[in-house]
Amino acid sequence: MSVLFVALAGIAAAQDPSPAAGETPPEPAPEVQGRVVEGVSDHPGGIASEPPRPPDPRIVQESWARFEVDDPRAEADALTRAVREAGGLVRSASASMDRTYGDSASLVVEVPVEAWPAIESMLSFDGSGSLEHDRIPRSQQQGDGLPQVSLSVDYTARGRGAPNVLVGPVGGLALPADDTGLGLAQVMGARVMDPDREGSFEVLYAPSRALLADTGEPWMLQLTGGASVYSDYLGGGELPLLNPFLGARIGYAYRGESWFLLQGEMGLELLHLGHVIWDVHARPTGAFRKGAVGLSLEGGTGLVVPF
Repeated sequence: MSVLFVALAGIAAAQDPSPAAGETPPEPAPEVQGRVVEGVSDHPGGIASEPPRPPDPRIVQESWARFEVDDPRAEADALTRAVREAGGLVRSASASMDRTYGDSASLVVEVPVEAWPAIESMLSFDGSGSLEHDRIPRSQQQGDGLPQVSLSVDYTARGRGAPNVLVGPVGGLALPADDTGLGLAQVMGARVMDPDREGSFEVLYAPSRALLADTGEPWMLQLTGGASVYSDYLGGGELPLLNPFLGARIGYAYRGESWFLLQGEMGLELLHLGHVIWDVHARPTGAFRKGAVGLSLEGGTGLVVPF
């Protein structure tokens, strides 16, 4: 039994981490102070130091250019590649596609001064462009980096420009609610429309005697003007086919008497190719004169082309 106690005492002494008598205990490892984020420490003795932030470029000149070209997006892509190959920076780039007025593209770039002559030589002038410069005095230059030229470029599609108006024929049929108004008549005439389709003016003429009319005059003249709106939810009027719209019109009509007209409008553009538009419409109409009110529905169709 005594032998067993001696063996157990020896094992316990071997597992005891306390120092033996007369020995100095080891000092604990120093705690490292600092902040470590993703393996980078801001402590002087840390693993690594944060990379220095590059200085902002020093803009010594600002330039602006506008060009009419055959393909704005291709020209912008070519300039972007040249700027990056020259060690420059593309600050912003945008492009838009417009079936009516043509495509366009815009760039804002920064080019090293030594590479600016090569970039400037790419900006060709053929009477349809412009380039302006503004050199910045040294006292007003900001940034501590390498000298750069800031360039803003706008490319637009070369074309014939926007039309002055849209013009074309219009015609239809006026269906009266009773015999107190302008009567049943076939109308025909012309329409003049704003290129943005924000408003239009129509002249309609009924060459024959109307049925169910308040007076027996053999002809009728009608002048109206109004505006239409398109739903953004349903294409905003920019679809090539089937653009619905709503509108309102006011005007004047003469058939033996003078009438004041108020019209609502519901329509559908069957075809919209650039500035060529073919539509059908229905217009509830109220005709007013002293002592009489006539209600009718005018249905018709029209075609306009640019002028």
